[in-house]
Amino acid sequence: MKRLLALALAGTIGIAVQQANAQPSGPTQRIKDAVTALGGADALRGLKSLSIKATAKHWEPEQSVVAGGDPRPLGSSNLTIAWDIAQNSSRIEHEHKMDYPFPGNEKYTAIITPTWGAVVNDKGEDRPMSANRLAFELREQERASPILLLKAMERPASVFSVPDQKMAGKTYPAVAFEDGPTKFLILFDRKSKMPAAIRTVEDDQMHGDGVFDLSLADWKDVAGAKVATSLAWKFNNLAKLDIKYGDIAANTSLPTDAFKIGDATKQAAKPPASGDLPWQTMMISQNFGRYDDLGDEKVAAAPIQMKLVELGPNVSQAQGRSHNSLIVAMDKYLVVFDAPQNEAQSRWTIDAAKAKYPGKPIRYLVMTHHHMDHLGGARTYVAEGATVVVGSPDKAHVAAELSMPRTMHPDAQQKHPKPVKVMEVKDKLVLTGGDEIQIYRIANPHVEGMLTGYVVGPKIVWVTDIFSPGREANKSPANIQFHDTVKKLGLSPATYAGGHGTFVSEADYSAMLAK
Repeated sequence: MKRLLALALAGTIGIAVQQANAQPSGPTQRIKDAVTALGGADALRGLKSLSIKATAKHWEPEQSVVAGGDPRPLGSSNLTIAWDIAQNSSRIEHEHKMDYPFPGNEKYTAIITPTWGAVVNDKGEDRPMSANRLAFELREQERASPILLLKAMERPASVFSVPDQKMAGKTYPAVAFEDGPTKFLILFDRKSKMPAAIRTVEDDQMHGDGVFDLSLADWKDVAGAKVATSLAWKFNNLAKLDIKYGDIAANTSLPTDAFKIGDATKQAAKPPASGDLPWQTMMISQNFGRYDDLGDEKVAAAPIQMKLVELGPNVSQAQGRSHNSLIVAMDKYLVVFDAPQNEAQSRWTIDAAKAKYPGKPIRYLVMTHHHMDHLGGARTYVAEGATVVVGSPDKAHVAAELSMPRTMHPDAQQKHPKPVKVMEVKDKLVLTGGDEIQIYRIANPHVEGMLTGYVVGPKIVWVTDIFSPGREANKSPANIQFHDTVKKLGLSPATYAGGHGTFVSEADYSAMLAK
């Protein structure tokens, strides 16, 4: 027995020695190998500036036509980039063609430096960049920098071992590099030893905890160094932004006025924001092609602005800055339509509903559709014990999203979890026990699985996105089709209340369509 035990122990030790000898190189050596594969330290140090012509495509997964389907393309851009790599500064001229949700074109320039940022509109008027956006732009500029690994090699005390990382079904060796407040996880291609992706761990309003990756491909020799010319940003492997470099030149003279702005703008410019920032919210804002990022920051900093408007007996509209909900009080419970934006707006709506209709729990949250700006606060209702009602075929997707952990920014459901209950409407659902509510799945040009609601007594129709009552002044294919649908269902004449806008009468709706 002792001999068998000794043999087993010796075998175990032998295997351990073999495994130790087979261990991959340490994190600093892996960085050095990557720098060599990228052309060597001298070549990377020689990259002082880059002049780039590029194209971009912008995406949003949670605006898809089908829940869980392909990310919706938001638009495309032509980019002219003057990048002072040595100074970590850039000037990016954007020609942004927006396809969704509001088609149009926007032309502007973003100027990014380590201590201030500015944007310049198509009239040449400049103004400070918001502090949040500047922080985001600097982080992503650093992530995409061809000298990121050179920086890591020159700061070995900031490089650490991490477990292998998974991405798109494959496993990659990786190291961590702490660059100021940001921890980048660098994933390596096993064969080429070059970086395959640069990752950060963060969260998203809809997907909870996750990873944000910049995948690098199509390497090109530029002044002796290799530079990735295909860059793809994804959250949890869902497409967000693709950039492809076309013309690229190193160490050319940058325009003399590349970083020139007015004195007033420079004096008013703020340094980059610090701390725990809503990175994915800023990614979404930039993808939608918004030049005026200050508006987003002001809204985020301002107190929530909501009001409760009574539309009829036991029916109220919770009106926000841009998104609304509908509250219907039944005999023993409450029904709410849509949970827009975030936990804060949902919390206000829930508290207002309980105050106005005391003693009644929220039994159902009816989601008109799965898009992030209307589903973003749904977990707050799940934490109240509500059943979430969605149109077919959304049940599996919505249930999965509502079940994802939020450990980085714990919400009410994360802190005090309740069972996630989701039911699906294939054609029609009727809720009783008070004023009858009829819920219909309807055809529309916006999204699969769209629901509309009808409160029978006061004849109130709830509609989101395909018609915005009080906000739309002109007819469109979507609001024409919706009005025809309401008539075919026998719900008109009605009062129309919306997830956007306010509410209008049947007469006002008909008058708009008659223009």
